[in-house]
Amino acid sequence: MHRLDVYVNFFTNIAVAWFTAGVISSFFISNNRGSVLYFLIFGILGSYICLQIAVRLFEEKNARQY
Repeated sequence: MHRLDVYVNFFTNIAVAWFTAGVISSFFISNNRGSVLYFLIFGILGSYICLQIAVRLFEEKNARQY
């Protein structure tokens, strides 16, 4: 397995973890609107950043193959 494949999988899994921890869990933890909004924002932001890193690494991997 190529090293960039490992990095892509890692950042994709981290994005899923951010989404799960920030977005999904906020509906089960608290009814406070401020904390729910906080979890939503940081969950989506963390997930977005990790997915962007994964996409860039994937594109770099594909560019190296050609």
